[in-house]
Amino acid sequence: MSRPEPVDGGGWFAQLWRECQGCLHDNLDVLLGNLSRATNLLVILNVSLFFLTGRVGVGGYTWPLCSLVILGALEVLLVLPLGLNRRLGFYLGLVLLWCVAAFFFAGSVLYLLNHYES
Repeated sequence: MSRPEPVDGGGWFAQLWRECQGCLHDNLDVLLGNLSRATNLLVILNVSLFFLTGRVGVGGYTWPLCSLVILGALEVLLVLPLGLNRRLGFYLGLVLLWCVAAFFFAGSVLYLLNHYES
């Protein structure tokens, strides 16, 4: 696979970044909407699996709480008009936050499966 030739100065990464930025501007409503819906789904799963069953309060298990705090911060960043929401780096940062929250959620599910006693 060959690298694309630089256009208007800059390297291939700068050209790729500009193309991704244009794609983000074209699909911003869809991408932010999907991220918001995925966040809401993860919050619902987190609450229904751990908080409604009492797993967090009894054992002092805090990973679901960390996941909810991260998801809450993500939702605040999505809703507040910071002026950064049209930048590719900001969107990628939000996706990274969502991945960290999903990691905490997946770790919580694995812990629940390994230590569940009925």
